[in-house]
Amino acid sequence: MITTLSILAIIAYSITFVLIFVRFRKQLHHIEHKSTVFLKWAWGGALLLHIAVIMYTYLQTTTISFDLLSSISYVFWLISLLLFYTIFKCHIETLGLFIIPVVVISLLFPIILPDKQEIIRFSGGLSFHILSSLLAYSVLLFATVQSLLLAYQNRNLHQRKMMGLISTLPALQDMEALLFRLIKLGVVLLTIAILSGVLFISGEEQHGLIHKTFFSITAWLIFLILLYGHYQHGWRGQIAIRWTIGGSIFLLLAFFGSKFVLEYLIN
Repeated sequence: MITTLSILAIIAYSITFVLIFVRFRKQLHHIEHKSTVFLKWAWGGALLLHIAVIMYTYLQTTTISFDLLSSISYVFWLISLLLFYTIFKCHIETLGLFIIPVVVISLLFPIILPDKQEIIRFSGGLSFHILSSLLAYSVLLFATVQSLLLAYQNRNLHQRKMMGLISTLPALQDMEALLFRLIKLGVVLLTIAILSGVLFISGEEQHGLIHKTFFSITAWLIFLILLYGHYQHGWRGQIAIRWTIGGSIFLLLAFFGSKFVLEYLIN
């Protein structure tokens, strides 16, 4: 059943990708496009099928797999959801051309690769910590992908290249404003995740979490410095992009890196 749901989700995401690509091509040729409703229905359906894949095991056993491959699927479902919500406010659906293929790959991983069977039965405090961590990682990684697109846009505008992908994006100021809104939200969520980890994770559960905590706090400090520099000294452009990417590297090491080491190298 779960494999069937995964395949249906992959099909729905693939349709979404095609619709975004068609819109992108029409925008390049300044042709009016009327596929917005179809795009939102396809994307919404893909998100529902994806969350059905995630929730299937939980509804059967009240436990959830939290191994590396499953965690990647959870994070990229949240990133896809964030982008889906964002396109109602800001026309950056073109970003889906980069994110949706990764979401599809994250759905394929559990099908074609063996599960490490890291099963978690949620308790109140632990579930709060896991949820806040997943949300924080998702928001900040989404900010990183958006910052890479911003870097591309910034470079092309300085070179006075206004064609191609650049012509389909919102104004540079709007893209920067979105980036810092995402970073602020991500820092708040990461603060909650770190504090809840201190409060709710017991000594026995802390095994193997020292590196994760170190990298998470380092990323948190980097993003805090970036926000301070932005609001106090006007940091933006390439400086903001570099700090965003730097913080996200430590986040990747904290979450996915620590899981990879524990599951595939140590165990």
